[in-house]
Amino acid sequence: MSRLVRSARDRWGRLSRTSRFLIGTSSIGYLFYLWNKRDKQPSTKPVSLRKPAKGIFRVDSVGLGASMPFEQASSVWIETGKHEWFLSGVYAGYWGEGSATILGSQLLKSLNASLITLYSRSKQPDNRRVYQSFITAFTGLDDTLIKPVKILLKDDSAEGMRKNLAAILFGISYPGSGALATFFDSAVQRFHVALVGDSRAVLGRRRKTDDGKIMYDVHVLSEDQTVNNPQEVARLLAAHPNEPELLDRLFRDCGRKITRAFGDGMMKWSRDFQIWLRQNTLSDEPSPFCLTPPYLSAEPEVTTTDIHPGDFVILASRGLWNSLTNEEVVGLVGLWLDGDRHNKNVDILDKTGGHRTFERDSLPVILTDNGSESHYRRWPAAKKVFVNMEENAAVHLVKNAIGGADLDLVKALMKTHVPRAAQFHDDIYVCLDAAYKYTPMNSEYWHNLWPFFSSTTGTELQLIRQAIISFQIAGSG
Repeated sequence: MSRLVRSARDRWGRLSRTSRFLIGTSSIGYLFYLWNKRDKQPSTKPVSLRKPAKGIFRVDSVGLGASMPFEQASSVWIETGKHEWFLSGVYAGYWGEGSATILGSQLLKSLNASLITLYSRSKQPDNRRVYQSFITAFTGLDDTLIKPVKILLKDDSAEGMRKNLAAILFGISYPGSGALATFFDSAVQRFHVALVGDSRAVLGRRRKTDDGKIMYDVHVLSEDQTVNNPQEVARLLAAHPNEPELLDRLFRDCGRKITRAFGDGMMKWSRDFQIWLRQNTLSDEPSPFCLTPPYLSAEPEVTTTDIHPGDFVILASRGLWNSLTNEEVVGLVGLWLDGDRHNKNVDILDKTGGHRTFERDSLPVILTDNGSESHYRRWPAAKKVFVNMEENAAVHLVKNAIGGADLDLVKALMKTHVPRAAQFHDDIYVCLDAAYKYTPMNSEYWHNLWPFFSSTTGTELQLIRQAIISFQIAGSG
């Protein structure tokens, strides 16, 4: 333990219980303030950033909601100081938007701060230390969502306001969220991907065949962390060897799909504390099968890939992959690039005919299955036939994921209001990063980032860091 942390911990211990309670309350109150500032109906309109950072040609993003509140978010962070790198992320929440909203506002900032500290010690750190920076940022922010509940509510000074305070805290600690965060180091053309949950990162790489044809190879950069992943199942069962039914009772039966998550406190707090919450606040009854928590972790799996000029990476929530295969998504982006759609402006909602359609086997990619296991089965007489009509690559993907060439179906799905929309498709969030040879960054793109992230001032960022430190010190006592 460093001298600074020991000193801070000692000072914390010397404070009165009332002072510790007030400091903790003000810190979590600030987190809640950030969450409460969110747009009640988050913008899902398309965003395109052209040459936002060294080595990045463009970034396209869009979201299509099927739930209210919209439980997904996306963010970017462009570091323009001593280091020139680019961070992006997609966050897929469940059972509420609280955790995903905090992640969208804070995760990349925490990751960037962790990386700056790392790179101040080593000009080019090895991958192992980069991975540790991801782990530190992820688990530290998850602690900020989960630990304050126990620290604050168990304090005697909370008497008389415990139920009200708990209701506020549960808004960000009860919901869960996955996170897919990336870090592109332009100095070495290296792309790091960290995953918690079931969003997915897939890279497409252009190549020319012997006969001169342009094709795109598919490289999957993350592995879904779900109950269908044998490695995740083995990890959970090894950690809880006397609970053979936990996958059914705590995951499948209650609709919990992912095996790692931020938030979702009822899968992390001890059973005794959950019983205490039930007796003293408006908390849920602990599951009779929740015997030895924690069952969920926010520790990510991290991979690294060297980037070639012309590569592109699709970051998307489960909703996209439930409708399209990895190969279809890469092939559709390849189709979009080869069709030069990024230099055209065509609105699909104004087109009633005359557009060219594309069958699956005409995509510039090698298909490995028939693509029949998808949400296309939910829609009457829907066939996987695609179109290439959009200026924004993310919009191009989303619309082909909800009907493609069947423009009547696309319009119907886009106009179906929540929550009924959830019968026909999941929440979808897509962020597409396209790499290119170095082009100087144009500073105007700093001003065009919304809705990628809600900006906060330097003072606010300092406060949130102080809040995180306060909880880590309090939790270590």
